[in-house]
Amino acid sequence: MHSGDFRVQSSATTDLSAGADPWGLHIRFDPAHIGSNCSRVNDHHFVLSSAWQPTSAQFGPFELIQHFVQQLQKVQPPRVVIEELNGATADLARMAYALGIPTVIENEFSTAEDADSLRWSTALRQSISQQSHTQDLPLKFGYETYALGMRNHALLAQMQVPHASHFDGCVRVLDVGCGTGVFLDLLTRQGITAEGVERNAQSVRFAQSLGLAIHTDDALEFLALHPNHYDGLYCSHFVEHLPIDAVERLIQLCAQTLQPGGIAVFTFPDPESIRSQLLGFWRDPEHVRFYHPELIETLAQVYGLQAEYNSQQIPGRTVGPFSLQPPSATPSPSAPASLWARWAKALGLATAADLAALQAHNQHQQHLIEQLWQVNQTWAWEDNVVLRLRKPLA
Repeated sequence: MHSGDFRVQSSATTDLSAGADPWGLHIRFDPAHIGSNCSRVNDHHFVLSSAWQPTSAQFGPFELIQHFVQQLQKVQPPRVVIEELNGATADLARMAYALGIPTVIENEFSTAEDADSLRWSTALRQSISQQSHTQDLPLKFGYETYALGMRNHALLAQMQVPHASHFDGCVRVLDVGCGTGVFLDLLTRQGITAEGVERNAQSVRFAQSLGLAIHTDDALEFLALHPNHYDGLYCSHFVEHLPIDAVERLIQLCAQTLQPGGIAVFTFPDPESIRSQLLGFWRDPEHVRFYHPELIETLAQVYGLQAEYNSQQIPGRTVGPFSLQPPSATPSPSAPASLWARWAKALGLATAADLAALQAHNQHQQHLIEQLWQVNQTWAWEDNVVLRLRKPLA
C-alpha cells in the first residue's frame, strides 16, 4: 500500500461522469493520475489514481482516510458512491459504513487469495449489502467521528504487533474496549480465538467489516457477566478514560474474568514519557488522567494478580539529575604555569602540563555530554507502558 506519497491536490476541472448524483460523495479513478495521489475536485468528487494495488488485508494510507472523514464531516452526503473497491477505497467504504452513511459500489473487485484478505473482503461485502439505504441521522461532530478520522490503523497495528506475543498459547482472548479491532485482527492472523467488547457503535461496525467477533456492550458490565471465561485479556488505552474508582472496578473484574493461570495485558500512556505528556494525550477529549504503572500494579496485587512484566523496568532507564545553573564550559583552572612552561609556550613547544590540560578539557567535555544525555534520553522512552499480569493457578 502506498502511504508516503499521498497528497491532496485542488483541481478546477474534471470529466465528471454523466448523471452523477451531485449530493453524494463520488469516488472514481483516472488513469492519467500517477502514483497514489488523490485530487479533490470539489466537495462531492474525489479522483484517485488507478495505480493502486488490489484489495488485500492491509489498512489504507492514513492521510487519505483522514481527509475522507473530514470531507464526510463537511459535506454530510446522503450516500457514498465508489466506482470500484480496491486498495485505495476499501477503507473508505469501511469508514462510510462505520459512520452510518449508505455506500454504493458500482463495480465488483478482486482480492488476494490469502485467508485474511478473503475475511476482510467478505465481511465488507456483507456489511455493505446489509446496511440501511437511508441515513437515520445527519452526521454530526462528536468524539466518535473525531476518533475515527484520527485513527491511523496501519500505525496502530505496527505498534501492537509486539503485544500479540504475550498471548502465545492462549485459547480464548478478550480485547476489553477493542475499538475498531486492530489488535483482534492481529490475534486472528496468529490463529488465536479472539473476541472484543466495545460500546462505541461506529467502532463496532468498522471492526465487523473486518470479519471480527465483537460484543456491543459496556466493557465492565460484560466482564461482570463472564467469570472465569477467558485465559487472556487485553486492555489497551482504556484505563486513561476512567476515573480511579472505575479503574479499580475494571481490575477487579479482570481478575474475576480470568481463568487460573490466565494473563491480562494492560497498555496505556506512560506518565513518565515527555512525548505522551506534551504531544498526544489531550487530543482525546475522553481522556481523564494519567495512571502510573506502579498504581496499576498495586491494584492488581490487591485483587490477586501478579505482575510478570513492566516495560518501564528496562536496563538504563534512569532519571538524570541536572542543575538549574549552567555548567562551566571549561574545567577548573590549574596551578600557575612554571617559568619553563612559559618559555616553552613562547617558543611554541608543548609540555606535559599542556597535554594534561588538554586531557582534562576533553574529560570535562565528555562529562558534560554524559550529563546532557542523561536528561535528553527521557525523550527516547516509549510513549506507552505495557504491564503483563497473571492470575495464579491456586
